[in-house]
Amino acid sequence: MIRRPPRSTLFPYTTLFRSTGFSNQSNNGLTAGWIFILSPSGQLLLDRRIEIPGMNIYLNSILSSLDGSLYACGYSQSIATQKESGCLFHLNNTADTIWSYFSDAQLGDARFNGLTKTYDGNLALCGYRIENGHTDKDIIAIAIDTNGYQIWSKIFSTSGDEYFNSISTRGDSVICAGTTNSFGGGQYDFYVVALDSMGNFLHGSTFGGAQDEIPFNLIPISNNGFASFGTTTSYGPGLQSMMLVTCDSLLNSSNTLTVSVNEPVYSDKIFIIFPNPSSGNATIQFNRTCLSSKKEVTIFNLEGRQVLKVVTSENQLLLEYLPSGYYLVTVSFYDGQIATQKLIIEKGF
Repeated sequence: MIRRPPRSTLFPYTTLFRSTGFSNQSNNGLTAGWIFILSPSGQLLLDRRIEIPGMNIYLNSILSSLDGSLYACGYSQSIATQKESGCLFHLNNTADTIWSYFSDAQLGDARFNGLTKTYDGNLALCGYRIENGHTDKDIIAIAIDTNGYQIWSKIFSTSGDEYFNSISTRGDSVICAGTTNSFGGGQYDFYVVALDSMGNFLHGSTFGGAQDEIPFNLIPISNNGFASFGTTTSYGPGLQSMMLVTCDSLLNSSNTLTVSVNEPVYSDKIFIIFPNPSSGNATIQFNRTCLSSKKEVTIFNLEGRQVLKVVTSENQLLLEYLPSGYYLVTVSFYDGQIATQKLIIEKGF
């Protein structure tokens, strides 16, 4: 199973490597944002946690400045309300906080996934927001100055589910890559969008087939084009393959490459999920040949995050409390067999 590393990204700057993520090893017992710096030989130079009372902190992206300071973005989760806010931290070179910015959780849950410097030296971030009372994600793009003040914020809402994972720049334009199921060739497709210097939509393109394509990274290439890397379940010989899409300056596709990871795919009859799609709970029923076998059930959402992991020897497993969305359910047996199926939860379906 290809999936994004647990909410972490890695960026080189000069001769050091800086990475972000999250850790449950904190002083306050909550989830802390995690920043560490490695030398080229792998020596740990800095290992810091960002802790805030009453909040879980998850960091998704990091950016270095010429003065040695750091910017890290992600999201916070209130323990009291469970509401999520997109967050941005400006840190000195030892990862002490200089200032922080949080989106307004009263407007809806939000997460920042990507971070870049703009042409004028400010910061641009991307991610998604879920409006209160809704379940679909809406694309969010936001610009923050180097003192932590918001310059502009844009929400792009459609009839379906969209979110951005990565962001870059070209001149005074901002380029974002994410996924959409509102339009395109299949269920979830690569979605690359150009915004002007104030965050207004210029143009966008989708890339994908009949199933799901999820991009994780976006980098500039020659001739003002971009390359986006992620996963695909539409192309390649296995259940899920790596996918690289390059596009020209107008964001039209110029080349697509898929790489298989030789993932074993076994018969769907090893287990079934019903009802599927489901409007609430769903049940996994295992094949009679493996009823008494110990097996590990792991469920990932389409952002690559593990949402459930359980070991069972029962013949059925009830799946409860999953929010609306698309999931990959993988059952691993101790004799090496692996089977995977897609699960769709559509509450209100």
